[in-house]
Amino acid sequence: MVVVLVIAILLAIAIPTFIATRHKADDRAAQVGARQGLSSELSYYSTGQQFTDDPATLNVETSLYRYVAAPSAGPREISLYVVDGARQRVVLGVRSDTGTCFYVDHDMAAAVTRYGQADVPACNPDAAAVGAWLPHW
Repeated sequence: MVVVLVIAILLAIAIPTFIATRHKADDRAAQVGARQGLSSELSYYSTGQQFTDDPATLNVETSLYRYVAAPSAGPREISLYVVDGARQRVVLGVRSDTGTCFYVDHDMAAAVTRYGQADVPACNPDAAAVGAWLPHW
């Protein structure tokens, strides 16, 4: 009986810790996806001096993430949105498995990259519901 009690106590401690670690890993995976998307956009920018919001033009490994021009409703989708008509600013959004949306905003004219996150049902970089843009996550 004492052995069962000890095992129950250990499980009561281990399971919440495991779940929190899993959520943190899911969020980090989404952040990596957003950075991967930014890297792909910067590669595209280096050839044409403008960003793209056409998912078909980004030649990247698509087994990990899928680029979409619409709001990202599920995990493993990177939403693309070119902000200005000159195509010098891009915002990317990725939704993690935990439901948090992570955004990267890169402006070539201002030479600045900002990061944000929000708990919304769909990652829409067009109307990013980010409370505050930060220099990092």
